[in-house]
Amino acid sequence: PETAPLARPDAPPSSREAHLRRKAAKRLDGTDLRKLRRICEESDKIKDYGAQWVLKNWEFHRALYGRAESPTIIDAVERIQLKIERYTRRTGSKARLRQAAAEHREILTAIERNDVEKASALLEGHILNTGEVVRWNHDEANLRPGAGKPATNKLSPKKIKGAPGRTAA
Repeated sequence: PETAPLARPDAPPSSREAHLRRKAAKRLDGTDLRKLRRICEESDKIKDYGAQWVLKNWEFHRALYGRAESPTIIDAVERIQLKIERYTRRTGSKARLRQAAAEHREILTAIERNDVEKASALLEGHILNTGEVVRWNHDEANLRPGAGKPATNKLSPKKIKGAPGRTAA
């Protein structure tokens, strides 16, 4: 028997979270929606990518998929989040913070409209955007041995939503 795609260790975290979001969709109620709205409102007041943002971001994502009733996948997603949190926080900018908060609101709007597929796609895009910013900043921070210049990177900040130095569209 073939392993289910999301149970495989190489399944992307964004796919796992989007899967959990779809599963939780049927179980979300008014209390859950009010909680997500409250988290978004509180997130809008945060000014930097510090511990307060990390906790609110965590709370938002957990509220999105917590009712999926898939403890194994939730555990896998949360372990990955814990491992990458320090990189996300270190590379976060005020622009990315605002973009991430806006992405959270877009996800919430799709949920409120009962558009499960759109909410899941937006969540996957949100996670991928954050990952690209982390990768771009990591690559820029690594210097070529002896060159004294950042290593070249195919992903410029202008191509990544919320990356430092990105010009407004």
